[in-house]
Amino acid sequence: MLYDIGASEAAVNELRIVSEQDPTDPRPHRMLGLIYKDMESFEQASVEYEKRCGATRYAAAEDVLLELATCLLKTLRFDELDEVVAESPRSATSWRYWPRPD
Repeated sequence: MLYDIGASEAAVNELRIVSEQDPTDPRPHRMLGLIYKDMESFEQASVEYEKRCGATRYAAAEDVLLELATCLLKTLRFDELDEVVAESPRSATSWRYWPRPD
């Protein structure tokens, strides 16, 4: 709710507290990833998404992998992007064929 009203810094602080209280819950990291991605802080977003990726039973795992792939693409981390796309479900298969700048 804090993020929705534009209080990004307060939302980040609250999400950090929540993630410390239950380190096994991937949801705070996904929300942190979304916040940082929206702020175009793609490196920090990637860190949060990667923390979340360990939770394979998370309902939104496919979405998170695609969000992480977007951040890796924006930060030109192509080797890591290839790995994420390779482990992504069928909806990400089209990402494998994007043209790479040489």
